[in-house]
Amino acid sequence: MRADVTDHHATVVVAAIEGGLVQWLVDPSVPLEALSDPVMDVLLRGLDSSGGPHDGTAA
Repeated sequence: MRADVTDHHATVVVAAIEGGLVQWLVDPSVPLEALSDPVMDVLLRGLDSSGGPHDGTAA
């Protein structure tokens, strides 16, 4: 793990996974297995093409 990864980052990982599970529990037609690749892509690469950490300020 990188030195700048905090408990807050871990919370986001858990929230992403649990969010998909909650959606599936409420609506079993949600393709749970199909969510794994997009969730991993967002968690590992992020939504930002710059690849750097965010400083918390709006763009």
